[in-house]
Amino acid sequence: MNKKHVAISGIVCAGLAMGQFMIMPSASADTAESVGITHIIVNGRPFSTVDHRVAVDPFSHQETSWMPIWYLESALKAMGLKNSWNGQVWSIQTPVDWSVEGREVPSARTPTAAEMAISIDGKVVELAPKMVAKDPWGHAETTYVPLYYVMESLVRIGIRTTWNGVDMELSRGERSTGESTASDETSSHFTGTLVRITGANISSVVPDGYRDPRTGLTYLSKYFHDVEDFTGTIGGKPFALGFYDDRPNGIAIGLSYNHHPVYFGWGPTPIFDVLKFVGESVIVGTPSAGAYEALNLQNGDVVTQTSQVMSLYGVHNLQTPQYILGLPGDRYPVQIPY
Repeated sequence: MNKKHVAISGIVCAGLAMGQFMIMPSASADTAESVGITHIIVNGRPFSTVDHRVAVDPFSHQETSWMPIWYLESALKAMGLKNSWNGQVWSIQTPVDWSVEGREVPSARTPTAAEMAISIDGKVVELAPKMVAKDPWGHAETTYVPLYYVMESLVRIGIRTTWNGVDMELSRGERSTGESTASDETSSHFTGTLVRITGANISSVVPDGYRDPRTGLTYLSKYFHDVEDFTGTIGGKPFALGFYDDRPNGIAIGLSYNHHPVYFGWGPTPIFDVLKFVGESVIVGTPSAGAYEALNLQNGDVVTQTSQVMSLYGVHNLQTPQYILGLPGDRYPVQIPY
């Protein structure tokens, strides 16, 4: 695995079965480190939300994504793996029926104060850099580890991991009864290319004064502040997706395809997350409120039925609310990542 594949705010390229996923650096980044929101998904189900950091890997001298180790510990425990962290060694213990393809680190040296070892069943399989920084969610100092080394270690025990700059998915073993393998396979991949844009490089996705005939909402630049854009291609034609802040009303979504506006409307809640790019759609929502919607990036069609959106998201057998929350509504402590 190329270490460049787990970077964001450098270039993140994940080789996907149905396309290529790319995230470009933020134009407004003016510090050595930046922070982005991450959704940890375990066996197809949302598990936790955490902020990852982007910083230089001192081993490769490239920018890469770092995750707080506490959240990774919790995710592995949810998968039935006993593991512990003592500040120097992350020890993972596998069940007796798991196959381990570990290898010894060429040098058996003790990790330095800026390094850590990843051990599987008592055998060191990786030496990795580490850093200590404040966890924005836990408000305490914690240890961060680069995802590249985590993914390299977990693949040796049969845990499949994917990382697209927003979602980290971990999976292993048989699926639950009633889950659809075909649906999961198609919903795991984005069929186009994608570039994330923030800061000074943002430009309006829909023209000033554009009124969406389906939602009745009109884009006026003096009211709607563009906070984050995504651009790319699907089906050989360009698309542009923008998120607009109109406080106190909430976040609106604009979309153009092949240089023509196709959608402008509110999100599922006043403030929400970009959850996943999948197939030809983007999924947004507020997990704490059970509110989701999927927007087709080619024609602007919107899916708001929770069960349909969650199926597209790759989650099955999940009991969801029977309605979608909308505007105006309660505020939730979830922010669009910008």
